[in-house]
Amino acid sequence: MLKGNSFTVQPLKFVWMPAPLTSKSPAQVAFSVPKKSFPHAVDRNRIKRQIRECYREHKNQLYDFVNSSGKQYAIMIVFTSRKRVPFEELMLKFTVTLQRFEKDVKKHVKPDNDSAD
Repeated sequence: MLKGNSFTVQPLKFVWMPAPLTSKSPAQVAFSVPKKSFPHAVDRNRIKRQIRECYREHKNQLYDFVNSSGKQYAIMIVFTSRKRVPFEELMLKFTVTLQRFEKDVKKHVKPDNDSAD
């Protein structure tokens, strides 16, 4: 069974794992907003739209890093707050999340490189 890595930078939970993807894209990203937290679809869709915009703004930075690592990644971003967050705060947290992702990938990739013969 495959096991991913995750971390939380409120209000986002970032779940990732290296995975060979069928596309040439360096990463596949999915977004989720729980129905339990936001029962109205209009609220969930608005939050997902805002998260996708954050992703679009940082996509080149993410792809540059992933390409330099030489692997492909499957990524899931889950909105964990029970209240809506201002877009500016969401953008700031997304930036912090990507920085943490880069740090975690570098930490997890080192043992693979050392054991390769």
